[in-house]
Amino acid sequence: PRSTPLYASAASDVYKRQDQDYAPAQVNLGALYAEGHGTPQDFQEAMRWYRKAASQNYEIAQFNLGVMYAAGEGGITKDPVMAYVWFSQAALRGDADARKAKARAASMLNVSQRARAEELLHRSSRTLAEG
Repeated sequence: PRSTPLYASAASDVYKRQDQDYAPAQVNLGALYAEGHGTPQDFQEAMRWYRKAASQNYEIAQFNLGVMYAAGEGGITKDPVMAYVWFSQAALRGDADARKAKARAASMLNVSQRARAEELLHRSSRTLAEG
């Protein structure tokens, strides 16, 4: 894909800041990869950056991971359980869009998928509590 100098410059600036474990920069870099602005479009690379920011409990990254798992595009396997888990994490941090997306995702889960999602959420909250 073609890119404008503005996006290429933005990608370069964001890439420099992500090195400092600055979650907003990591999310922005993930978005540039997801959209193919200033970089080749690469959903796997977008997921990598979103995960880095999500590991810092950054709700926008958590929401974006939920969106990617819900959509299942660009080589990302559609996974309604993981979509629900990530939307839930973002909703816990107050993201209103994540609360709505969590409800939509929940309506698509069967009983065993919902149990698996709740198990993953319980495990992740325990890990966070342990430090």
